[in-house]
Amino acid sequence: MAKKYQIFVSSTFRDLVDERQDTIRSILDLGHIPAGMELFP
Repeated sequence: MAKKYQIFVSSTFRDLVDERQDTIRSILDLGHIPAGMELFP
């Protein structure tokens, strides 16, 4: 069984928007779970 990792993407939300999207897309393509501060209450 393959492991899935939750990977925290740390950066300011308003800066690096394109870079964050590329990073999140890459994490998903690898079959892992991206997480960022915008997902926390």
